[in-house]
Amino acid sequence: MNPQITVGMRVAFDSEHGPQTGRVTGLLPCIGNGQMHATIEIEHELMPCIVYTIPVAVLAEAPGAQLITEDIENLRHMLGAVRGRYPRSRWGFRNYFCAGASYQYRSMQRLVDAGMVRQGGRVMSTPSHIYFHATQLGCTTAGLDQAGINRAMELLS
Repeated sequence: MNPQITVGMRVAFDSEHGPQTGRVTGLLPCIGNGQMHATIEIEHELMPCIVYTIPVAVLAEAPGAQLITEDIENLRHMLGAVRGRYPRSRWGFRNYFCAGASYQYRSMQRLVDAGMVRQGGRVMSTPSHIYFHATQLGCTTAGLDQAGINRAMELLS
């Protein structure tokens, strides 16, 4: 639990609908007890703009709080979870990303640090290129449903 929550921070918490992640859009004290609460917009691609008001004391900085947009785009590419390119029913049909350029490797390292991907092997013909694979947390973050997660994880067995 982290009392150092600030506006714009990506946070995680448990709700009646299961674990949630989102961005803090505001902080305000509760009228009844003075306890600080955060207004959080949930990260959900099918139902954007879901808002929760949660006591700051129960929030934690979410895994991947330091990720940038490019990292999430790479994660989605890794899993074939690209809106408009592949139907959602196919997401998870692949689970690899070959990082060759230094900026790609830095993106993958941020995802590794967040627990969303793991490093795989090197490309035999080009040892400077390294494969990365999404974890279950990465699959969830990319927006895969349970069938997509199962497909993506099956590829690693």
